[in-house]
Amino acid sequence: MSLFFKRIPSAEMGTKYTHIGLFVGCVPVYIGAVDSDSPFLTERNGVPAGTLECVAALFGLACMLRSLVDPHFEQTFWIKITGRFERK
Repeated sequence: MSLFFKRIPSAEMGTKYTHIGLFVGCVPVYIGAVDSDSPFLTERNGVPAGTLECVAALFGLACMLRSLVDPHFEQTFWIKITGRFERK
C-alpha cells in the first residue's frame, strides 16, 4: 500500500489476504481470493503506492503491442505465489 501511510493492518493478514507473491515477477503483492476467478492484489507494506498500477499499465501496453503482431495472442496476468500466511 505505502511506505508509511495506509499500511495494511496485521489483522487482515491471513484473513482477507491469504498469500504473498509477485506480480509480473517484479512487484511484491499481497493476494486475496486465490481460488476465485479474479483474485485481488495490493502492494505489500513498504512498496510505494502506485507501483502496481504503473507496472500493470506497462504490462498492458506490452500485451497490446504483442496482439498487434500476433492476432491470436491472449493476455493473461502473471501472478507468482511465493508464500502463504499462517493463521495465528
